[in-house]
Amino acid sequence: MADGPKITFGDALRRAALELAGMSGVDLAKAGPKTVRLWQARGLALHHLAAGDMDEAVKVMANLIRGAL
Repeated sequence: MADGPKITFGDALRRAALELAGMSGVDLAKAGPKTVRLWQARGLALHHLAAGDMDEAVKVMANLIRGAL
């Protein structure tokens, strides 16, 4: 039996960004690069939270707030 397509961490982040943005009424397909990066950062922070790593989630969000992304 053949395995399905491999899902990378980057794929997971893009999916999380799309879902989070969609819940907020933002269509990332029509958004600019900065907006997409912001939602990807939020997705990354969510992944860190899900893994129980609050410190990394806070770092990601701090970078987001400072505009470093």
